[in-house]
Amino acid sequence: MKPITARVAALSAASAIVLSVSSQAQDYSTAFDRDPVLTADKRPNPETDPVPLPVGIFVVQPNVDFGVGWSSNIFAGATNEEAATFFQFKPTFDVSSDWARHAMGGLLQFDHVENSDFSSESFTDVKLGLNGRLDLTGTLSVSGRLFSEDITEDRTALASVAGALEPNEFSRSGGGIDLQHEGQRWLFGAQVDLTAFDYDDVEVPLSLIQDQDFRDHDEIDGRIRVAYAVDPNWVAYTEAQRIEADFDLPGIFNAFNRDYEGNTVSVGSDFRLGDSVSGDIGVGFMSYTFTDPTYADIEDVSVSGNVQWALAERTTIETEFSRGFFDPGILLDIAAIETGLNVQLAHGVSPNVFLTGGAGFNNYEFENIDRSDDRIDVNLGANWRLNKNIWLESNFELRDSSSPVQEFTENRVLFRMRVFP
Repeated sequence: MKPITARVAALSAASAIVLSVSSQAQDYSTAFDRDPVLTADKRPNPETDPVPLPVGIFVVQPNVDFGVGWSSNIFAGATNEEAATFFQFKPTFDVSSDWARHAMGGLLQFDHVENSDFSSESFTDVKLGLNGRLDLTGTLSVSGRLFSEDITEDRTALASVAGALEPNEFSRSGGGIDLQHEGQRWLFGAQVDLTAFDYDDVEVPLSLIQDQDFRDHDEIDGRIRVAYAVDPNWVAYTEAQRIEADFDLPGIFNAFNRDYEGNTVSVGSDFRLGDSVSGDIGVGFMSYTFTDPTYADIEDVSVSGNVQWALAERTTIETEFSRGFFDPGILLDIAAIETGLNVQLAHGVSPNVFLTGGAGFNNYEFENIDRSDDRIDVNLGANWRLNKNIWLESNFELRDSSSPVQEFTENRVLFRMRVFP
C-alpha cells in the first residue's frame, strides 16, 4: 500500500440567501434545503443515536467497526471457486465545529481487512478529508474541501485483472469549488471538482507485471444548475455538466490516447409529496468525444434519480436509477454505458431493531468492443441498536455477474459490531 503523499487540492465555495415573503404569500425559504423522507433505519432516535464528544470548540464522533465475514468466491472467478474468512477493523474519526457561524471539519478513516485464508486479500485503506466554510455575510458563504484516499478495488470490479495475485490498488486525491446563490424562488449553483487518480501495477503469475499506468489521469468535473421553486415542495431545474479527463501519455503497454471530453445537459425536478414521498429525478442528453479516433463518440440519453417512499410509519422504500457514461478501467475500452436500478426496503421491528433488504441490477454496454455485462446484487440485513454505544449488524449479499469475460457468483456474509465511545 502506498503511503499518502502530497495531493492535488482545491477549495469549494457555497452561498445562501434566504428571503421571506409576506404573510399572505407562500414561504419558499426551505424549498431548496428541505430534508428528504428518511428511510426507517436512518431516522433519528435519541435513545440509540451516538452522542458526539465535545473537544474545545469542536465535536468529535469516533466509532470503530469490528467485523467478521465469509465469502464463497473470494477471487470472483468462474471456476475453481475459493471460500475464505476475513476480519475487519475500521476506526473512523469525524470532527466538526460547533459554531453559530463558519464551520470546520475533517475525517480520518482506516479500513483494515485481514484475510485468514489468503494473505494476498488482506489490505488497509486510508481516507483523509478536510472541509471548512467561511460565512462572509448573513447571505454569502465560502466553503472548501480537500481529500486523499488509498483504496483497494474489490475483486468484483470490472477493472479487476483476471489471475492477478492481488487486488488492484490506487490513490485518489483532490478537492472542489462550489458556488451557490439562493433567492426567494431561484437558485443558481456552480461546482468544479479536480481529482487525480494514480493506479499501482498488478502482479500476475510467472513473476510478471500487469501495467496499470494507462488508468492514471487527472479529471475536471464542472456543473452548473439553475433551479426554480414552483412551490415550497416542488423545484424544477436544468443542469449542465462538463468532464475533461487527461490521461498519461500512451506507453509501451498502451497504444491509445485515452483523453476525452464529455457534456451532459439535463432537466429535472426535486420534490416532496406530503410526509411520505420525496425524490430528485433528472433526464438529459450526454455527448462524449475522444481524442483517439479509434474510440467511437457517444451520444445518448442520460438519466439519474432517487425516490424515497414511506409506506408506513416504520416501513420505507428507497429507489435509485441511472443511465450514464462509465469508464470500466480496462485496456481495450475506455467507455461503457451503465444502466442501473436499485431498490432497498427498510422496516423497523421496534425503535431499535431494523430489517433491511434489497436488489439491484446493472448493465454495462461496452462501446468499442463486443461485450455486455449484467450484474445482480441481492442483500438482506438486520440491525440491532443496543444503546448509544453499541450497534450489532448482520448482512448477507449475493453478487452475480453474467459476462463473456468476467462471469462469477459470490455469496458474502458479514457480522459487525459498531462501537461509539
